Amino acid sequence: MERSRILSQVKRIRLISTELVQSLLAGNYRSVFKGPGIEFDEVREYVEGDDARLIDWNVSSRLNDVYTKTFREERELSLFLIIDLSSSLDSGSRRSRRDVQNILVALFTLAAVQNNDRVGAAFFTDRIEHWVPPVKGKKHALRLIQDTVSFTVEGSGSDLAPALRAA
Repeated sequence: MERSRILSQVKRIRLISTELVQSLLAGNYRSVFKGPGIEFDEVREYVEGDDARLIDWNVSSRLNDVYTKTFREERELSLFLIIDLSSSLDSGSRRSRRDVQNILVALFTLAAVQNNDRVGAAFFTDRIEHWVPPVKGKKHALRLIQDTVSFTVEGSGSDLAPALRAA
């Protein structure tokens, strides 16, 4: 499937999936790490060793005990794609597996950009053919999609192990 056709399909699918992406992956991702952060998490009873600057005096005076605020740290995600370039993906009845992979790579990459996350990839056959470090930005994402659609393969066969070790 040529690049322009894949990009037109991605645009069509992207319109459909944009609402899903916004509702499921909206905003920054919550971290499991509690600590100083920007997003309020909860008010809980003060435990010896807690930062006294975080005491919630309003809640403490209402409940006649000392309570402290906790916050949740926000983190960015890095999406790292492992992309098979072997000839085994060229088979398929209506649509080749390579075409499906290219569309999925484009969708995941654009979803990551929409959420302001970094995205990178390892392209592999029987070895790593091309390495793209995780970076933010639409220009980077479009380059990654372009590489996925038009990369010239040098190796033969398919071996996932080197790509997994590198990722």
